[in-house]
Amino acid sequence: MLRAAGAVFEDNNFPGLKTEGGTATLPDFSTAAWFLDSEGDILNINSGM
Repeated sequence: MLRAAGAVFEDNNFPGLKTEGGTATLPDFSTAAWFLDSEGDILNINSGM
């Protein structure tokens, strides 16, 4: 849904965190993604909350 609305998900590669296709699997097996809003703010969505 968000991609269809124009959201571009950030791909990151940090020690202990790597996104694939804009989604990261966290140590507790939840998933998370980050994207920018129209003003450049970083937003996060997480399936574990």
